[in-house]
Amino acid sequence: MAVAAVVGSVFLTAGTAQAEIRGTCQGPVCLAANIAGNTVNDATVSTTDGARADLHIYIGNNVDSWQKNSTHFRLDVNRAYDLGTLVCGEAWANGHLLGRPCVRV
Repeated sequence: MAVAAVVGSVFLTAGTAQAEIRGTCQGPVCLAANIAGNTVNDATVSTTDGARADLHIYIGNNVDSWQKNSTHFRLDVNRAYDLGTLVCGEAWANGHLLGRPCVRV
């Protein structure tokens, strides 16, 4: 569960662009977002205990994507957002929310 270990911020550099992995967990659900400036490159949501769930990633009002019955969901985004926009992940099992971690652009 690589995503489960990502909490806080990690900085990566490539040329003059700087990418930051922002991650957090809530309960058994973790989110990691690769953000460069105000551009979200990708986002990943996963369950920390390996439990299968319906995974959901949403960003502001523009991205709303699901992967059903999974433990890990990575979504390529490559889109600019206003600073402060929420990037969120959710995991649902049997109609119950397991966790909703979020980070800001």
